[in-house]
Amino acid sequence: MKRPNYSLPKTIDFLSCLSDAKPTLATLKNRGKTYDSLIDEVLAFPDPDSEEKPPKLKVLESKLKISPPTLKKWTQELYTDFIALIESESAVMSFQTTRVCFRAKGRYEDTFLCFYCRIPHIPRVGEQVTIPFIYPTTAEANFYVEYIEHSYKDNEVEIIIGLTTIRPFFTRLIERARNEGRLLWDEYQKMSEVELEEFLRKEYRMFKRDW
Repeated sequence: MKRPNYSLPKTIDFLSCLSDAKPTLATLKNRGKTYDSLIDEVLAFPDPDSEEKPPKLKVLESKLKISPPTLKKWTQELYTDFIALIESESAVMSFQTTRVCFRAKGRYEDTFLCFYCRIPHIPRVGEQVTIPFIYPTTAEANFYVEYIEHSYKDNEVEIIIGLTTIRPFFTRLIERARNEGRLLWDEYQKMSEVELEEFLRKEYRMFKRDW
């Protein structure tokens, strides 16, 4: 399939992406390339989770004493070598740490909790999860796994587990209603679990015994 036309990422985008893999990026130093000093600057970028923003290109150009075209050239060469490195050396990129983030959406709008932990087993989408100690905050202890997201940065894997009180059967009906245009995203976000059940029952003419 032919790649569609699109604008290439900007120089700062390339550098920000490289800063998400600092341990691997550092292995490209001292290989006789002109961009070694640029690597040092990227390694000093704030962590991805930090509210601090990376330096502007003009600041980098001033510190490195190079022109905008040179910075662009170095960045492209550095990124090309980085991709070539991870393609050719399987052991150069290693994710040593895993942390899990539970995002629990309780029964009501204001009952949401996000917390980090370490667990020996990752539940699958649709499975039931019981977390009794968060009941006072979420007004619920029993949840269903709604989604799982994996994020790979530096040498760490972050696994986000979205929890909901809505049963998988309702989740499928919600997706169906959204695909059919019966339920708009804004409306869905504002509905409580009880309101969602009532909406689906009316839309699909179902009785409670049906679920």
